[in-house]
Amino acid sequence: MDLAERIRLLLSHAPQGEAALTVSVGVASFTTPDAMPSWEQLLCKADDAMYEAKRAGKNRVIHHDGLFLHGMNSHINPTVVPECTY
Repeated sequence: MDLAERIRLLLSHAPQGEAALTVSVGVASFTTPDAMPSWEQLLCKADDAMYEAKRAGKNRVIHHDGLFLHGMNSHINPTVVPECTY
């Protein structure tokens, strides 16, 4: 997650002309092998985290650890995440 935040900061401060560049990143991780049965579900959770970063105001990193979403540089409270639907 620290790497994602460093990349976000570097890109947001890089000269882009007149347009501002924002970066929304979703990160997913699980602490036990049985917590996530497939890589597809892990990717789904990262995708959910990225969309939560966009909904929370863009230009931020959100981490999904299997049970909760955690924001970096955000004012959202961690919330329980529903199961992926795709």
